[in-house]
Amino acid sequence: MTTFYFPAYKCSLCEQKFNDGLCYVGLADALNHVPELKKYEPVHHCEHGNIGFGKFAGFERVDKND
Repeated sequence: MTTFYFPAYKCSLCEQKFNDGLCYVGLADALNHVPELKKYEPVHHCEHGNIGFGKFAGFERVDKND
């Protein structure tokens, strides 16, 4: 079984949770990227045409059977 971690962000305007499509394999790989993920603020396109910026909220874990 392989464990993947997807960085999760929360939009500063609409507070919706989203991810930017990046994925890390294993906990150690994910944790090694925390400092850069805290600095990164991806753009979020909210409803009604608003544009917000994401704040790093943590990781979503996904287990896949090989």
